[in-house]
Amino acid sequence: MSLRAPLSASPRSKMVCTEPLPKEGVPSTNPLSLSWMAPAPEYLIPDVKVIEEEGDYRVEFIDQNIPRVIVNRNFMPISEKADDEKFRKEKLESARNLMKAIDQRKKTIMKVTDSIVQYQKEFMDVGPHALRPLVLREIADEIGMHESTVSRVVHNKAIDTPHGVFELKMFFPTKIPCRNGDDVSSVVVKFRIRDIIQNEDRRKPLSDSKIHAFLQEDGYILARRTVAKYREELRLPMASQRRVVS
Repeated sequence: MSLRAPLSASPRSKMVCTEPLPKEGVPSTNPLSLSWMAPAPEYLIPDVKVIEEEGDYRVEFIDQNIPRVIVNRNFMPISEKADDEKFRKEKLESARNLMKAIDQRKKTIMKVTDSIVQYQKEFMDVGPHALRPLVLREIADEIGMHESTVSRVVHNKAIDTPHGVFELKMFFPTKIPCRNGDDVSSVVVKFRIRDIIQNEDRRKPLSDSKIHAFLQEDGYILARRTVAKYREELRLPMASQRRVVS
């Protein structure tokens, strides 16, 4: 099974109703938040950086975020005493194993993030609204690693992309089915909810039920409670709290 993004897929053909977001970098904030909301910024330190080269993308590890480990071969002189020499060799071997573990961790992070970047190529091209549904198992199967290993790599890691710095876990949105048989990511639906609320009459804000009706007209198949959940994740208040009295 290949996770490479289909060349024929167009993010504009998937009921996308929003514009690409500019690159924000660090600090990074929720890209779906409305301008009139003011959440505290989340400062993210990226572990890897996406580099664009002639329309393709590769990942580069940011080494300065990892402490450099150097083995000091002179920390203890060679001794004629068997116990001292045994201790010296054990500590040197322990240091070498630590260096190997750090190097292996780096290779694992690179392998996982490269697979994510290739799968989410449309995101790299145009922005967050082009994210495709993805689960950890798909990446694990693609690179031949256990799902738990991919989960550990994704946890608390961030990536510097052409559209800003994001947590790796953001690249694993759930899928929402559509009446035309296609699936879109939950991020696409969240953008649509954001747009609906941005364009509502502030004197008569829309309830979750009415927003749900708009989404159904767009072809999305989801429950009303899912609309309320996504609105809360966007840090958007309920209709009664959005009302502006003129």
